[in-house]
Amino acid sequence: MINNKRVTSKDVAKLAGVSQSTVSRVFNPNSDREVKAEIKEAVLEAGRKLGYKPNIIARGLVSRKTNMVGVVVANPIGPFYSKIINGLTAKLQQNGAQPLVFTLEEQEDIQDIIDKVMQYQVDGVVITSSALSVEMADKFTGKHLPTVLFNVYKKYNDISCIYSDNMESGRMAAKLLVDTGHKNIAYITYRKSAFTIHERKQGFYEELKKHGIEYIIEENCDYTYEAGYEIGLKLLQRKNIPDGIFCVSDVIAMGVMDAIRNESNLKIPQDVAIIGFDDIPQASWKSYDLTTIHQPVELLIDKTVDALFKLINQTDPREIIEKVSTEIIVRKSTRDSGE
Repeated sequence: MINNKRVTSKDVAKLAGVSQSTVSRVFNPNSDREVKAEIKEAVLEAGRKLGYKPNIIARGLVSRKTNMVGVVVANPIGPFYSKIINGLTAKLQQNGAQPLVFTLEEQEDIQDIIDKVMQYQVDGVVITSSALSVEMADKFTGKHLPTVLFNVYKKYNDISCIYSDNMESGRMAAKLLVDTGHKNIAYITYRKSAFTIHERKQGFYEELKKHGIEYIIEENCDYTYEAGYEIGLKLLQRKNIPDGIFCVSDVIAMGVMDAIRNESNLKIPQDVAIIGFDDIPQASWKSYDLTTIHQPVELLIDKTVDALFKLINQTDPREIIEKVSTEIIVRKSTRDSGE
């Protein structure tokens, strides 16, 4: 007859010859009390023999922590956001937390997501979209829920932020175009307003104006390859086709590149130089060889998760604000400075 009785920590303790509290310490990744190596191995071996699985819900009732962390994203699109979500969830799991991903669709109310997150009694929240950040972060911190903004900076709120230097990123793109002889320049942005995009644009425009370039062609579109292709076609219809283009994402930049190559006799980078943003894996493919701004996603993720656990564990109860530098990766979609 099969014994369907659930194995408990008491059963493991009895087999290993230790106390029940010792078993709890061994199986709790967040325990701050050391267990001797030989005792730990005996407990783990007993657990393996019995097929023991810790009761996470019961542990949460005792510790008043669920070990669950909410990750809030807004309509994630493209390989860059997939990399962020995968990286955040993996890093949280490495730290003993169970990530719960909440996606805000385009027509969904922010309050609905806030209510869902609170219902799960998560220990903390990471918000990955600047479009969500102000209202949502204020409500979470107002409920004393540890909250970190990923790659978003809000200077008027006492909220923890780990973010890329978007202003300097825009300046780097502009400087490269100017240094390689471009004067008729286009900026292709995302159709939705976001703090990161605004800073990127500000840095780009300020650097161009510093070099005497006042007129900048500006177009906006969705965050897709197809939208980039359409913008490329639109630029080709202009009398003054730009000779340098900065796109706010690699995906858009690739669409623009293909439109120019497929629908005109213009050559990249001799006639038109193109710069993207994010440095997704496809940017380095030989078919694109796209010059782009590299965001250190792994570093941003590490710092975000570290900041969140400092807030959760109250090792640093103040807001944590850190800006991370980006890097321009020069490939073959832009001219060499000597050309």
